[in-house]
Amino acid sequence: MKINDLPEPPRCALIVGHPGHELRILGWVKRMQPIVVALTDGSGHIGQSRLEISRKFLGEAGATPSRLYGMSSDREIYSKILEQDHLFFLGLAESVANLLIDQSTEFVAGDAIEGYNPSHDLCRLIIDRAVRLASNERGQIIKNYAFPLVGDPSLGGYFENNMTIKLSSDELTFKLSESQRYIEKTGGVLASEVAISVTNYGKAAFGTEVFHVEDSSAALANFEQEQPYYELYGEQQVKAGFYKQAIKYREHIAPLARRLLQ
Repeated sequence: MKINDLPEPPRCALIVGHPGHELRILGWVKRMQPIVVALTDGSGHIGQSRLEISRKFLGEAGATPSRLYGMSSDREIYSKILEQDHLFFLGLAESVANLLIDQSTEFVAGDAIEGYNPSHDLCRLIIDRAVRLASNERGQIIKNYAFPLVGDPSLGGYFENNMTIKLSSDELTFKLSESQRYIEKTGGVLASEVAISVTNYGKAAFGTEVFHVEDSSAALANFEQEQPYYELYGEQQVKAGFYKQAIKYREHIAPLARRLLQ
């Protein structure tokens, strides 16, 4: 099924772990003009928020940052994960659910579980819980789709029930130019990630945007056997002196996941 084929644009919400993730599906954002939730401010260990820059870019694409745009700093999220503050994350999910109810949301798009960053994976778990709560309260199923942030952006056919949009040449030009403008203003890790993706997959790959229904339990089960990337990266950050402790899947994410998935 293609998003292009939907009879009417649904009331949409974009829910991401960090501001800037909207660049990955900017064609969809421009078409659907969603309300936007960001779990963090994208400040990382350097403490420099990306909220205002993203707010400007989202506005130019027709999207609307919500009252839950930039709910926490990255440092706060990491601290809450290490402290195993389950109530904090349950509270975030409830706040998102209330927003979805207030906005009469029909379609949600958000981060996929990829083991790349713990905030991304937790964002997906918060989305799933919030959608369940809001759907139950309203008595109406809210469509809930994930999109990848790493890897080839044009792939996704191996997922069942995936949906894609093919960007026009004008839409792709807009997406690539906005992405370039964004990384020039922000720099940092996001800039290098975007540059690597374009180098690895080519500009044309970003003309396809893929969304899929994700089984979060199954996605997380992969990390019972395979170490997620964020563990390796976290250990490097500890050695560099940016963090005191690295986040581990079994010790920190798995217990939170079980609570959020209940």
